[in-house]
Amino acid sequence: MPRWLRSIRSPARHSTQERSLCPPCKPGIPSILRKKREKVTDYRIEVTGERRDDFPRSFKSIKLHHILTGEALSESAVKQAIELSDSKYCSVAATLRPTAEVSVTYEIVPVPIAV
Repeated sequence: MPRWLRSIRSPARHSTQERSLCPPCKPGIPSILRKKREKVTDYRIEVTGERRDDFPRSFKSIKLHHILTGEALSESAVKQAIELSDSKYCSVAATLRPTAEVSVTYEIVPVPIAV
């Protein structure tokens, strides 16, 4: 099993609900990028969120920050894969969107191309 699929690296301060947002999206993005012949060597999602003060303390906003590592990853391919996963495949984000603002950012960490 690829390393990016084994675990979600998320700081301990995040609640279970915040971490549960990641798994539906996580396998899709590297899979989409592999179909585009992109070489993803590591992938993780950092999730932060803000809750309302009144009970049941539902989420007011959730921020997903995708961090992809790979050899010469195309920024346009990464952006398209994240948008496709976010809009079409992530049912959890789609369910939360009517009540919480879900924002998505990404970062590409380059890896030197092996000769």
